[in-house]
Amino acid sequence: MPLCEVCDHKLNCIHSVDDEYLCDIPSCPSKCSCYELVMSCHEEGLYDLPVYYRYIKGIDVANNKLSKVLPIKFYPYLMHFDLSHNFFQNLKENRFIANDHIIRVDFSYNRIHGIAGNSFIGLKYVTEIYLIRNRIQSIAQYGFHG
Repeated sequence: MPLCEVCDHKLNCIHSVDDEYLCDIPSCPSKCSCYELVMSCHEEGLYDLPVYYRYIKGIDVANNKLSKVLPIKFYPYLMHFDLSHNFFQNLKENRFIANDHIIRVDFSYNRIHGIAGNSFIGLKYVTEIYLIRNRIQSIAQYGFHG
């Protein structure tokens, strides 16, 4: 297939959509690297979660300066979320309400001392939640409900 037919908004492959796959992905946010459906912003001094492609499957923002988990409705297809080695202190309710595809979330090596009720609600298919090396002192009723 000629290169001019790739990402031309027309399906040119007879047996697949490979010539249009990933064509609408925007440029990767500054300070991050992106490969297919994974964004890595590892150790970049970030204070906020970058906005990228809504169909992304993995985000690595480990070793930054993040301190608040805002509701991440913009990433409804997210499956792997690494938030380790940041500055989170509390996990608040309903932060993952629109993220039922997440199967792994890592909050290890933060400063978490409290987990509110319904902090993980919405994580229907989660199989791994890492909270290693935090300072957890309180877990509210329904803290792991979801």
